[in-house]
Amino acid sequence: MVHHYLAPCQSHRHVILSSLAAYTVEHHDVRGNSVTFATLLGIAYGLLHIVGPDHLGTLISLSAAAAPRKAFFVGAAWSLGHCAGMVFVAIVAVVLEKATHVDVEAWEHIGDYVIG
Repeated sequence: MVHHYLAPCQSHRHVILSSLAAYTVEHHDVRGNSVTFATLLGIAYGLLHIVGPDHLGTLISLSAAAAPRKAFFVGAAWSLGHCAGMVFVAIVAVVLEKATHVDVEAWEHIGDYVIG
C-alpha cells in the first residue's frame, strides 16, 4: 500500500478533487462508465490545474507588458504547448505501464516529493 503525503500546495487540490469525485459518484450514475467518470474528473483537475500559482505567475510574466491581443495569443500558445506536453507525458505513462507493468502509484508517490 502506497501512502500519499501531499505537499501543502497539492493538498487543497486533492481535497477538492476527492470531494468532486465523491459527489459525482453519489449523484450521478457514472460508475458503470469509467470513460465518463475519467473525463469529468480530468476536466475538473484541468480547471484546478490552470489556477495554480506557478501557472498564473508564468502567464502574467509572459503577457504583462504586451498589448491585450498579443497577451491573449501568448497565453493561448503557452496553454496549448503545456497541454500538448501533458498529453504526451500521459501517453508515455500509459504505454509504459501497459508494456512493463510499472507501478504508477509508486512513481506518483516519488514524484510528489521530487516535484513538490
